[in-house]
Amino acid sequence: MVGKETLSLSPKLAFDVCHEVYAAIRGDLDGIALIDPNKVPSDHCWRPQSGPRGEEYVADFALAGRKALSRPEDASRLILFNLFYLALNPYQSVRHFIGLREDTWAMWTEEIREAVGREIIRRQMFPPRNYFNERTKPRKQLTGKINGKPASAHAVSTYGMNYLRSTEEFRGLARGSATS
Repeated sequence: MVGKETLSLSPKLAFDVCHEVYAAIRGDLDGIALIDPNKVPSDHCWRPQSGPRGEEYVADFALAGRKALSRPEDASRLILFNLFYLALNPYQSVRHFIGLREDTWAMWTEEIREAVGREIIRRQMFPPRNYFNERTKPRKQLTGKINGKPASAHAVSTYGMNYLRSTEEFRGLARGSATS
């Protein structure tokens, strides 16, 4: 295509993005929930969960890694994946625990990111907004006007504009006939 740049999706990029989301969710799940003053307050309307939750993403990320590293020759890499990427232990601690040199660490982590990234793409966990069924644009506010006055969003969505117009016209006729 002329004039458009294409973003090449590498498995390592998919892994890095998804691991960042995984780490953030794990931090929220493991930590104490704090009240966020910047969060928009709830409108206290119950809505059913329409997509996966954070816990499911954490589980799916772990399953993708275990599937990608399920071959017998990947057993040591699976241990590294579990300790470093899933348990979120510090680099130095894991490296010394397993007994890896830095060059072997670099090689293994590249292989892990590549293999798990391919599995993440296959499972359609990337991009995370698609996994969580997030919308890229905010929902439109359902509003309408009846005789120049704003109608409530609930009434518009529940009954539709034609019903509201006929109801308003009926009220107008009733008021007009009562006064005359």
